[in-house]
Amino acid sequence: MRGAVTVNGAAAVANLVLAAGDAIKVPLGGVARLQYPDGSRILVVGKTTEGSDLTIGKTTKDGGVSVMLATLSRGLLSFLVKHDTADKSRFEIEATSS
Repeated sequence: MRGAVTVNGAAAVANLVLAAGDAIKVPLGGVARLQYPDGSRILVVGKTTEGSDLTIGKTTKDGGVSVMLATLSRGLLSFLVKHDTADKSRFEIEATSS
């Protein structure tokens, strides 16, 4: 984590466990790395003057596949999906405009 990253309006701390509905804000020049239980990661990067805003969605099951949801309302992210897990996972990022 780099910069004044916040979760639900409070200063973020390393190794914070996130839940559905948590809102992550990354300012210009900031970076936040989120890791899912299967080892997949999202890197949220503040590359614009407005920064980046990501909200964690619910994790659901679809026919035995874990479905992880998130909404990017502003900014930029990078996603690394871990392939060498026994469990099947699907990730859905919804991009919205404000």
